[in-house]
Amino acid sequence: MFVKNAWYCAGWDKDLSLGRDGLLARRIAGESLVLYRRPDAAVVAMEDRCCHRHAPLSLGRKEGDSIRCMYHGMKFGPDGRCTEIPGMSRIPEKACVRTYPVVERDNWIWVWMGEPAKADPALICEAIGPGDPAWNLRLGYVRVDTNYRQEIANLADLSHVAWVHSQTLGGSDAWSNIKPRHELTERGIDTRYCVRRTPPPSFARHLFPEARCSTSRSMCA
Repeated sequence: MFVKNAWYCAGWDKDLSLGRDGLLARRIAGESLVLYRRPDAAVVAMEDRCCHRHAPLSLGRKEGDSIRCMYHGMKFGPDGRCTEIPGMSRIPEKACVRTYPVVERDNWIWVWMGEPAKADPALICEAIGPGDPAWNLRLGYVRVDTNYRQEIANLADLSHVAWVHSQTLGGSDAWSNIKPRHELTERGIDTRYCVRRTPPPSFARHLFPEARCSTSRSMCA
């Protein structure tokens, strides 16, 4: 069971090029998608399954702003409608694949997995991407092989940080004494933590002089 009427991040904008082979396969909320860029650089997201024999469109090829299935050569436009069937002059009205609303923001690609009419870009959460000149960021991925509900529970209780992540995010048992503030919102939960007067985590310790860390340095997460 997945929440469908929500924006899901499909990756960084750099993951999707204008190149001939720029097809990106993703599995999001239990559904297989293929993403590609049109010649004007706009992103298209559609079901990664040809409507004929269900061959993955991510194994097809880009042709202009369209994508062609390499099983029987059916070509689909960015709206998901079939525009060409080799050997046929008439294209059935039902020859189409599902497409999804897409928004690029803060160097991220967001896909709406639910009802298109409810796809409100204002619901996309705030993020900071490498394109922001005020930040020096490096990109990467962390794959977590578990049910998404386990990840939610993990982030809703950071008291484990001092022990599980003692050499990375943690470094102090002060995290065990956190009193988080949870607040239900219309579309989820807002969880806030504040850790004060504790040394910075191992990965950032070199950024702060030791004297300052022991007196007035505070961290909020």
